Amino acid sequence: MRIMNERGLTLVEVLAVFVITAIIGLVAYSVLFSGFRTYDRVKVEASLRDEADLIMSELISEMFVLKESEIDEKQFPESGTKNYYIQTVDGKKTGFIDNKLVIKDEVKTHVLHNNLIKLGNETKIEEIEPGQYRIVISLVSLENSQTLTTESEIGTIKDTK
Repeated sequence: MRIMNERGLTLVEVLAVFVITAIIGLVAYSVLFSGFRTYDRVKVEASLRDEADLIMSELISEMFVLKESEIDEKQFPESGTKNYYIQTVDGKKTGFIDNKLVIKDEVKTHVLHNNLIKLGNETKIEEIEPGQYRIVISLVSLENSQTLTTESEIGTIKDTK
């Protein structure tokens, strides 16, 4: 007696299902994890921008009201260091000293509040022309070594001739 039951799957059909499922799984995996990587990168970039905005606003708000006659000394950079600052006639320094933001001799610890971000080596203040300054802030994420550099120009009050 011969059985005429041809229901079921052949080996070729089973292998084809496995191959198609594997391809779909790989595509879904790559799309999903690509999205996660992009999210992490954008999150770090947003933190860097927030920190840069805070630092820049602190410096600009101080330098915007500074008169040229109040400036005693400009160190861009201080000899033998990477300290960039302006010293006023009352002896107070404003700028970047020892990789920290300093406003009127006060280290602004509340600015770099994210412990995963630090000031980069390219951070500096340059004098473009008398009374005109370029502030370059470079931040580095300690999480993934991502960097952000931002620049701004500001002029002090020209009260000298």
